[in-house]
Amino acid sequence: MKRIGVVLVLGSLMLGSCGIYRKYERTVEIPENVYGVQQVDQGRNVAEVGWKEMFTDAGLQTLIGTALESSADVKTALLRVKQAEITHKTSRLAYLPTVAFSPVVQAGKIGSQDAQIDYGIGVQASWQLDIFSGRITNARRKAKASAEYAKDLKQAIECRLISSVATLYYELLTLDRQVEIQKEMIQLYEKTYESVKTLYESGQYLSPAVNQTRAQLEQLQVDLIDMENDIIFTEHALCELLDEPYHHVERGKLSDVALTQNLGVGIPADLLRLRPDVRAAERNIEMAYYDVQMDKGAMYPTITLSATGGWGSLVSGLLTDPKLWFIQGVGSLVQPLFMGGQLRANLKISRMSQQIAVEEFRSTVIKAGHEVTNALSRCEMLRKKEPHIAAQVEAMEETVMANQELMNHGTSTYLEVLTSLQDLLKAQNMQVANKAEGLKAQVELYSALGGK
Repeated sequence: MKRIGVVLVLGSLMLGSCGIYRKYERTVEIPENVYGVQQVDQGRNVAEVGWKEMFTDAGLQTLIGTALESSADVKTALLRVKQAEITHKTSRLAYLPTVAFSPVVQAGKIGSQDAQIDYGIGVQASWQLDIFSGRITNARRKAKASAEYAKDLKQAIECRLISSVATLYYELLTLDRQVEIQKEMIQLYEKTYESVKTLYESGQYLSPAVNQTRAQLEQLQVDLIDMENDIIFTEHALCELLDEPYHHVERGKLSDVALTQNLGVGIPADLLRLRPDVRAAERNIEMAYYDVQMDKGAMYPTITLSATGGWGSLVSGLLTDPKLWFIQGVGSLVQPLFMGGQLRANLKISRMSQQIAVEEFRSTVIKAGHEVTNALSRCEMLRKKEPHIAAQVEAMEETVMANQELMNHGTSTYLEVLTSLQDLLKAQNMQVANKAEGLKAQVELYSALGGK
C-alpha cells in the first residue's frame, strides 16, 4: 500500500508539473491597423534590403564599412552576444552530473599515543533530475532567448551607427552642393555688379544702385565662408564616428544620389518583426515567461542523486593499515513546504514582470508603426515635390538671364535683376533642401525598419 501511495503522489506531481515544460508561444500579436490609413504594398519589402542595397553610393559604403569595423559600441555588442551564446551552451550541460575529485587528510593525536593520519582519495558525483520542477529546461530556454536578445541589440546598435554615418554623409553632399550654388550665384552677382557700375558710370544709375548690389555680393561671400566652415564641422563629426583623426572625407556629389522610387513596405506583422527593438521587446516577454515557469517549478520537489567513492588508509607512525575501496550512494527528494511565502511572492512578481514586458512590447510596436508611417509619408511627399521644384528653378534661371539682358538694354532695372537673383537662389536652395530631406527620410525609413 505504501508503494501504491508513493506512486500516486509522484504521478500527481508529474501531471501537475507538465505545464512547466511548455515552450513559449507567441500570444501578443501586432495590431493590423498599426499603420493607420497608410496603404501597404505587400510586394517588395524594403525592410529586407541590406544597407549596401539601400545606400549605393560607393563613398558612403566605404565609410559605413569602416565605422562598423572600428566602432567600440559594435565590438562591445559582439562580445555580449558571445557571452550570451556561451551561457546558452553551458546551460545545456546542466543536465549532466557534476563530478569532483575530493582527497581528504585528517591527523590526530591523543596523549602519548602515536599520531594517526587518516586520508582518503575519493570522487563525488551529484545529479539533479529535472523531472518535476523543470528548472534546468526553462533556464536553458531562457538562456537561448537571452542570446537572441543580445543579437537583436547588436543589430540595433549597428542600425543606429549606419544611420548616423549616412546622415552626416548626406549632409556633406548637401553642403557641397550649396557651396557650388553659392559660388555660381556670386559669379552672377559679380556680373550684375559690373553691369550696374558701367551703367552708373554712363549716368544711367545713381550710387545707391552700385552700393546695394555690392552689399548683397559681400553678404554672399560671408555666407559662403559659413558654409565652408560647416563642412569642416560635419567632417569632424563624421571622423569621430569613424574613430579617426580629422581628415578630408572623400565623397561623391548630391546629383549622383537619387531618391528611391516606389518603396514597398511589406506585410505589417512581418515588417515590424524585422525591427530589432520589436524583436528584443518580444524576447523580454519570452524570458519573463520562462522566469514564471521557473518560479512555478520551485514549488515542486527536486530529486538529487549523489554518490561518493574512492580509496582510503590509516597511517600510524611508520605503519600503514590499508582500507578497502568504498562507495556510497544517496538519493534525495526535497519538497518545499513553507518558506515564509517567498515562493508565492516570487511567482507573483515574475507574473507582473511578464505583464510589464507585454505592455512594453505593445508600446514599442505602436511607436515603430508611427515611425515607419511618418518616414514613408515623407519619402513619398518629397519625391512628388522634386519635379515641380526643378521646373521652378529652370523658370527662374530663364528669368535671371532675361532680366540681365533687359537691364543692359535699359528696359529693366537693377532691382528687378537683384530680385530675380534672390528668387533663383531661394529656388535652388529649396531644391537642395528637398533632395536632402528626401535622403534623410530614406535614412529614417531604414532606421525605422530596423536595418540589416
